Order: sequence, then structure tokens, then C-alpha cells
Amino acid sequence: MNQPKHIAYAFQASLKTIALKDIQTMHPFPEGIRESVKFKSILASVEEIGVIEPLAVYEENGKYLLLDGHLRLLALQELGIDTAVCLLSTDDEGFTYNRQINRLSPIQEYRMISRAIGKGIPREKIAKTLNINLSGIESKLNLLNDIAPEVAAKLADKHLAQDTFRILRKMKPIRQMEAADMMIAANKFTKSYAEMILVASAPEDLVDQAQKKKKHSDSLEKLSLLEQEMDRLKEDYTRTEKEISDTNLSLIVAGGYLKRLLDNSAVKEFISVYYADILTALDTVSRQLQQAPMSLEKE
Repeated sequence: MNQPKHIAYAFQASLKTIALKDIQTMHPFPEGIRESVKFKSILASVEEIGVIEPLAVYEENGKYLLLDGHLRLLALQELGIDTAVCLLSTDDEGFTYNRQINRLSPIQEYRMISRAIGKGIPREKIAKTLNINLSGIESKLNLLNDIAPEVAAKLADKHLAQDTFRILRKMKPIRQMEAADMMIAANKFTKSYAEMILVASAPEDLVDQAQKKKKHSDSLEKLSLLEQEMDRLKEDYTRTEKEISDTNLSLIVAGGYLKRLLDNSAVKEFISVYYADILTALDTVSRQLQQAPMSLEKE
């Protein structure tokens, strides 16, 4: 029997409480960020129910480099809080980490709300913080009703539309798992894609109510076309993912090279004397490339 290979974990298993003064940001906060709607929403959330998701940091020479959570950190500072619970990364490559980050997925949001309620925080207070009404809270809490736990785990960080969950509920657990695998492979989590999988499902793979509504006239040709469409979407996703990765890598390399050039006083003086008209543009491009990770924050 083959021995399992060693797995390098991206984060340490335990959380750590760190003083904010020991946390260093990777880039400056954009001008005017404190007045933005996004920051004010995060500030209100932290003030009302605290920080649900820990900051992600990398330890280096006794200090901690902030990989994710810039706006949460700023909110803590604004509120006069001195410490934060952090997730310790084993990798200092902030872009690699941030590239996978987006806003909270519906399932992550469901778990966040459930944890807050478990801590005794009133639903009215949570609704106010999230700027939704009480019926919206109830809807989010019912998100995983009739969804197999294994499926919820697979889709935990995926951004599914609410209607996609409704369609998944029409399937039996085994078919839900197959549907989740197909959506992940194609990177398609829309209502229309879920409906396509539903149409391609055999009646015995659906719950009783859905079986009654399903038409039994689905032809083999239609099913074949659906399979071809899923294969095409998977190929498109793989190709696009590679193109984005290559482009992002080029931007990182170019941004680092440009920053080093402009940090060299002799080079910068030469450009200012002989190419003054492009110096401002170079400074702007360099600054934007340094701030680019902020746009990928999940705040």
C-alpha cells in the first residue's frame, strides 16, 4: 500500500490573539476608504457583533504581515480595540492567498449568522448590522434545509444563487452530490446551470414532488447535448483560469520591477530630468499595482 504523501498546510491549526501594533499592512489604505459605504458597513458589523472571521497574517521577525482583513483591521483600530484573533499563514505570498478570496459565500454567511445567534446575539441586532430585515435572516437560516451535509461542505466557499439551493432540494442526496461535483468542475453555480442538471436527472434521482413534475419525454439526444455543454463549460473555465493566472503573474512581476526602479533615487532622478512627462504615469501605475490586492479582499 502506498504511504500517504506529506501535506503542507497553508495555515496553522490554532488561532492566535495578536496586538494590533504588531500587525503590518501590505499596502497603504486607499484615500477616502473610511468614508466608503463598504468600510462603514464593516465598522458597524464589528461594533455590533465583533469580528467573526479572523485576520490572516504571516509571522516574520517578531511582526505579523497582514495577508487578508485590511478593512477589519482598520475597523478595530477605529474602535480603539488593541488585539485581534488571527489565523497564522505558513506562506507569506499575500497575492496567492488573496486571489482565492471573495466576499462571504451564502453558506459562509449562514454559518456566521448561526454562530452569532449561538452567542446569544438577538436576530434584530444581526439584521440591523447586515442591513436586511428579519425575514431575510430567517431565509438565510433556512438555506441548508434538505441539503445534504456533504453537499454543504463541498459548496461552502462557492457563490450560489438562492434559487440554486431551491433546485438542489428537488434532488435526492446522492444526486445533489453529483450536481455539486458538476457545478464545481464547470465553475458554474447559477440557477440555469442547476436547472440543466435537474432536467438531465433521472426521475428516481428526484424527491417525490419533483418526480411528479418531471416530464418523462427527455430524449437521449437532449441529454447528450447537456453533457456536451457541461464539457465545453469545463474547458472554457480551465482555459480562462490559466489566462488569468498568467496575466496576474505578469502584473506582479512588472509591478515589483517598476517599484524597484522608482525606489532607486538615481533612476528616478534620471527619469524626472529626461522623461518628466512619463514619471507621473509610472508613479500612478506603480501605486495602482501595489494597491491591487485590496480589490480582491473579501471584506
